[in-house]
This record gives sequence, C-alpha cells and structure tokens, in this order.
Amino acid sequence: MKKEHHQEETEAALRSLDGAGRAGAGEFFFTRLQARLQQKGSSAWERATGWIARPSIAIIGLCIILLLNSIIVIRQFESSVSGTDQATLQAFADEYRLQVPTVYDDDKAE
Repeated sequence: MKKEHHQEETEAALRSLDGAGRAGAGEFFFTRLQARLQQKGSSAWERATGWIARPSIAIIGLCIILLLNSIIVIRQFESSVSGTDQATLQAFADEYRLQVPTVYDDDKAE
C-alpha cells in the first residue's frame, strides 16, 4: 500500500514536469556578466577606496581623527599656559633681581 502511494506521488511529480520548457538566461544576462567580470579586475586603489567607504570603517576613522585633533589641541593649550607661567616667573625675577649671578655677570660689570 505504501509502495503504491509512493508510486502515485512519483507519477504525479513527473506529470507536472510535462509542460516545462528549457531554462534560459535573461535578456541582459551576458551584458551583466561582462560588466561583473570587468569589475573584478579593478585596481588596488579602487578596492582600497571601496573598503574605506564602508560606513563602519569611515565612522571609526573619523573618531580616530577627532581624538587625535583633541589631543593636539589640549597639548597646545597646556604648552601655551606653561609658556605664560614661565614668562610671568621671569618677569617677577627680573623685577626683584632674583637672578643667580654667574661667571659671565662679572665680565659685564667690568
């Protein structure tokens, strides 16, 4: 009984294929295939720009650039503050004559 049931299902499946025609490619398949093959031969620069243009890579790159710029600005600000402090200290020392005498100071006095 099972064997007859399987036989009937097989016959039905084969009959459904009677009206099927030969499979063929679409109208522009060859053109698209040629374009894809030409695209595969892209240069290293095109591959690199395609890789960099990915959103995840671009966002990470921008974050790194912003981080480096922030570090540079902070260091510039710190150096300008310390430069001002040095100038203030030098002015104070000049005003109150707090310089340490050196050998060269004796030459200037003579």
